Parts: sequence; structure tokens; C-alpha cells
Amino acid sequence: MKLLISTLLSILGLLLFVSSVSAAIRCETQYGGGQVCVRTGNLQVNKQVKESGGKGGSLEWRDNLGPQQSFRFRPGDVVEYRIQVKNVGDAKFDSVTVVDTLPSQLELTEGNLTQELKNLEVGQTQEVFVKARVKNADQLGGMNVNCDVWNRAEAKSGDQYDKDDVQVCVEKQAEQAKVLPKAGPADMLLTLGLSFIASCTGFFILKRSEVRA
Repeated sequence: MKLLISTLLSILGLLLFVSSVSAAIRCETQYGGGQVCVRTGNLQVNKQVKESGGKGGSLEWRDNLGPQQSFRFRPGDVVEYRIQVKNVGDAKFDSVTVVDTLPSQLELTEGNLTQELKNLEVGQTQEVFVKARVKNADQLGGMNVNCDVWNRAEAKSGDQYDKDDVQVCVEKQAEQAKVLPKAGPADMLLTLGLSFIASCTGFFILKRSEVRA
């Protein structure tokens, strides 16, 4: 009986060991603090977006640029994505298919949405870059600021699969503040003239009233 229990425990320990080897943990640092970790297989995808575009910025890669951050992309800005695919297993991948899915608010300007990675060695990371432009304001719908703009990257080789999503916020061009026209010399003379005429008219009416009285 003891031998049977010992054998079962050994098998259970071996299964747990194999499970831990065949899976890995991907942790993403959230902009503003904190981490989110998920369990992956032998393929690991890390999708990031560059904090840049037409507004400038720090040019840093972020895991997300969601509503918690003040950064916004506007029509015409270029959004750049980086897809990192890592082999966290113990065998080489001869071929890995990477598929990137753009949201409807963006249009592809550089790179391919489907790519094949070759000879991904154990512990190696290969990168894919995609650039997309924010569409015109009249193509972005009714909301002025839309943070429901998600981009997904997927990697697959045989039965190994992983995915990662990135969020950004898209904002329409802000309305220009109305500025009163500057008054030039001609405008000032016209204003003074009208004021003088109005004063004379009022004085004339007042005098006629006094005479009738």
C-alpha cells in the first residue's frame, strides 16, 4: 500500500513538473503601475504600442495606452505596434505564423498583418513591426474620444498558441477656439463715427422734447 501511494505521488510530482516546464508566465507592466500576468504555452506573445505619433512624446513602448492615461492619437497620427514572439519551450519552432488584427479606426501604412517567423530557437525572441494611420475624423464615429480601440496579435505553431491585446485612445481634432477679430484703425474710426451720430441723434430728440414741453 505504501509503495502504491509513493508511486502515485511520484507520478503526480512528475506531471506537475512537466506542466510547469511546458507553460510559462507572461507579465505586463501597466502604464501607471501594477502588473497583469497570464499563463502561456511554449510560445509567448508580447504586444506593445509606441507612445508617439503626431503629438510627439517620450517614444517609449507601452503595454497599453488606455483611458487611464492622457495620451491620445488623433486623425492622421501614425500608431506603431511591436509584436515580440518568444520561444519559452525546450525545442526550436521551425515556423511560427503571426497575425495582427487592426481595429476599424486604423488603416495599415507599413508592415504585413500576416507574417511567418522562421527558426525560432529556444529562448529566442523575434520581433514584428506594424504601422497604421488613424482615419479621418468623419470616419471615427460620433464619439469625440474613443478608447475602445483594441489591437490583437496572435502567434501559432502547431498546437502552440498565444495572443496579446493592446488598447489605445483615439480623439477627433479639438475644435478651434473662436477668436474675435482685431480692430484696426479703420474699424476704430467707424465705431467712433457711429457713436457720434448716435449721440447727436439722442441730443436732437431730447431738445425737440424740451421745445414741445
